[in-house]
Amino acid sequence: MTAHWRDVDYFTYLLKDLDGACSALEYMVDDLHLDKDHTVSIFLDHAGSEDFLWSLVKFLGNTNPRVAGNAAYILGTLAESESGRRRVISLTESRHDERMRILPDLVYLLSSTDSESVMNAAGTIGTLAESDEGRDWLLRESCTQLMVEKVTSLLTNENAWTASNAALVLARLTISERGCELLLDNHFNKIILSQLICSLGTDEAGRGMNAAFAIGRLCDITKGRTMLLTLPEANKMVTHLANMLCSDDSGSSKNACFAISCLAASPEGHEKLLSNSMCDRVMNTLATLCLLRTLRLAGLLQ
Repeated sequence: MTAHWRDVDYFTYLLKDLDGACSALEYMVDDLHLDKDHTVSIFLDHAGSEDFLWSLVKFLGNTNPRVAGNAAYILGTLAESESGRRRVISLTESRHDERMRILPDLVYLLSSTDSESVMNAAGTIGTLAESDEGRDWLLRESCTQLMVEKVTSLLTNENAWTASNAALVLARLTISERGCELLLDNHFNKIILSQLICSLGTDEAGRGMNAAFAIGRLCDITKGRTMLLTLPEANKMVTHLANMLCSDDSGSSKNACFAISCLAASPEGHEKLLSNSMCDRVMNTLATLCLLRTLRLAGLLQ
């Protein structure tokens, strides 16, 4: 199969009638699946790319969830590259009136009846939250609290990738202390923390790995660690993290180790770990990991 842009400059249809623009969005999604890097490059280098970007922003608010979802997917995919990220973030810093609708439309899409559109919206927010600029923008928007609430509700979504994207959004928000405070000061913070604990575990999509990172970051703050330790699910949290640490999934093990180390930074957390039935296994796993690292550094193990 060949990408559509090799035959037709369909990008210009983003500026035309709705039917033509809808077809252009479908074509671009197809081409991103076929040849992402080249399609992104062609789009960003196009003379009309700025107008095209604003057209994508406009389509985020389309009443057809499929159209809005495709626009979200394209913006998120563009933002995965360094040059694309700069261009997309620049939209949020513009004086253009449409910029005020970017996050509200993405948040609205999180409640869509179209499952793929929900996944795309969550993925795009997660991508934007990866950079300092994108994360700062998300944290200062007026609908950020609503976004956190909707994302939290998606942690239990039946689509594993949607749930993973939701956990990724929360994890990336917690990279900054301001993001941690946002979650901890939310009026249903206990639900957020409980849902993160329930999301722990090893899974192909990475929901548990992302949740473990978020919990680790929250445990790195005294208020967050205290709140987590006083939850009814505190023992379950320690057990889940211990199982992840001892698993063969390197990403889950790494993030669980980070969370456990932050949890143990207080006497209360330390005691919670020592009293858990998984304590001996955790100690043995940590000792093994330390030994393997020492052998690798000494050149005795590949």
